[in-house]
Amino acid sequence: MAGGVDVAGNDLPNAPRYTVALGAQFSQAVGAGSQCFGRADVVFSGAYHYDEANREGQAAYSLVNLRAGVKARGFVARPG
Repeated sequence: MAGGVDVAGNDLPNAPRYTVALGAQFSQAVGAGSQCFGRADVVFSGAYHYDEANREGQAAYSLVNLRAGVKARGFVARPG
């Protein structure tokens, strides 16, 4: 019971059934002391409910983060 409502069998609030995070990075030397790099990260989150009665909730979603840049002897340049 939560607030006088039977919540038996409902999902826990704010607890998605799954979350997955993946990431990969690549780097390549491009000269004496210089290096180019790229990175991608992806997070997947399952749907979840805001309350014990499961009346309101959030749909499943994913986020993507991309990064690229150049490193050269103590200097790092990244767009954005």
